[in-house]
Amino acid sequence: MTLATKIFPKQILVDENGKATNIKLFSFARPHMRAMHLSWLSFFIAFTGWFAIPPLMPTIKADLKLTPSQISDANLTSVSATILARLMIGPLCDRYGPRKAMAGLLLVGSITIGLAGLASDANGLIITRFFIGIIGATFVPCQYWASRMFSSNIVGTANAICGGFGNMGAGVSYFLIPLIYNAFALGLPPHQAWRVTFVVPACLCILIAAADYFLGDDCPGDEWKDQDSSLERHDVEKHGLPRTASDCDSMEIDDLDDEKPTGRKVISPTSAVMVLGPVRQPSAAVDLLSQLKNPAVLILMIHGGMLADYVNTMIGEGIQGRMLVHFIVFFFQGVFLIGFSFAMGALSSSIFVLVLFSYCVQAGCGTTFSIVPFANPKSMGAVYGLVGAGGSIGSIVFNYIFKIYGINYADGFRVIGYAALSAAMFTLLLKIQDRMLLGLLFKKLNP
Repeated sequence: MTLATKIFPKQILVDENGKATNIKLFSFARPHMRAMHLSWLSFFIAFTGWFAIPPLMPTIKADLKLTPSQISDANLTSVSATILARLMIGPLCDRYGPRKAMAGLLLVGSITIGLAGLASDANGLIITRFFIGIIGATFVPCQYWASRMFSSNIVGTANAICGGFGNMGAGVSYFLIPLIYNAFALGLPPHQAWRVTFVVPACLCILIAAADYFLGDDCPGDEWKDQDSSLERHDVEKHGLPRTASDCDSMEIDDLDDEKPTGRKVISPTSAVMVLGPVRQPSAAVDLLSQLKNPAVLILMIHGGMLADYVNTMIGEGIQGRMLVHFIVFFFQGVFLIGFSFAMGALSSSIFVLVLFSYCVQAGCGTTFSIVPFANPKSMGAVYGLVGAGGSIGSIVFNYIFKIYGINYADGFRVIGYAALSAAMFTLLLKIQDRMLLGLLFKKLNP
């Protein structure tokens, strides 16, 4: 089966657990494709709101009389909040489902984004950006949601599509937010226009949060209204769909022996065991910390830290034009761009991020985050939270690197390159489901 037939089939096929084995990309049918589109759209809108401040930073800087150091502190604070939020939201996805987790994050984010215009000084901006950073955790339920809906043969592609489309929200904000600001500036003075601008992404977050909660499903086993299913079930060829949300990962069949009514067989993709009575689940904190014992999780966290998310936090006020110029000059000698205005700088920044979109899909979401579901399927949310937090930690580290090197971007990029190369070497030590990548490589070279 080619990739094209997996993404553009005539109908959606499912495995024995109800997970889709292909992707009908231009369909919005429940439950698989609707969840997929809601997940990336939520991620997209969240990142558009998260990065709504940097494109307007020249105006905000002049209005609040900010120093470069204060702006840098605000950027770092925003990413720091994302680390904490991603660590917390992962276990919550395991317990309450990605739909509610995503809707909750968007609602919280809408409040903080909408109130951003109330900042009156540097401290107010820093506090505001800290709470706005919480919405950056939407990355975790986005990837988790796709992993719940799609089978192992296609989950990497699903994660790549959701993560890649969602990441574009950061780039889009760099030309969308200035357009909204300019529209408000036609009738309002600049110090009011930038404050009102944030109401728009806040309202978009509320709208998508409502869509997630009322239109989406946590997993293939969720029930939906008959009038919806009568129109959409024909798109799905079913093979034993689970009946309830708790059956997403395993299907329960009552024991045929009437003399043992307390026993039940649990059929999962990897094993069949007897469950007698309720199973006590560890607390979210214990579950999260226990994942750090898994070397694969640690390696995936390192890989997550090498992704290009940190670029989004660096290309705001003032730096965007100069860094883009240096990036092009450094890698494509002889090309020089000068004289960036505020609007042109924002547009250039968005192009810079959108160019990196393919890198995020191929090197990030298509590999690192498609491996996460296999690291520990029973605590997938906790693992996604840790790996996502690793990405935010990397963002902070790289921000500090550029803060240390200042305008010496060549050395800053060189350090990042060495770090990425070192992180890539850990890939050979990855061991997923008792299979080490290094051993598979040797077997391939010496058949």
